Amino acid sequence: MFSQSQLENILFLDIETASVVASYEELPERMQGLWDKKAGKYQRTEADREKAPSQIFGEKAGIHAEFAKVVCISCGFLRFEGANASLRLKSFYGADEGMILREFREMLDPFLKG
Repeated sequence: MFSQSQLENILFLDIETASVVASYEELPERMQGLWDKKAGKYQRTEADREKAPSQIFGEKAGIHAEFAKVVCISCGFLRFEGANASLRLKSFYGADEGMILREFREMLDPFLKG
């Protein structure tokens, strides 16, 4: 069993990513070549070999750091007032990955310095 103070020290995180561009065709030519190599690992079965790298991009690019960006970070933590617990949630989201990461870091700064 965890104590209230131990539970209050847990930060729950959910990070969502998406591909850096909406479609394979929007990638610069050099990045298309890199994706073609990456897509090969998804073309191991006969059914998957029929998929073009552009189709695989739409399905899998968002999980590969070099082809993805952070679009949302949601975090939560527990706070107790006596025996009553409350969950506090905060989300950072948008199209600008840099802004999302900066805002998230700013939220963390007081906890990291303490």
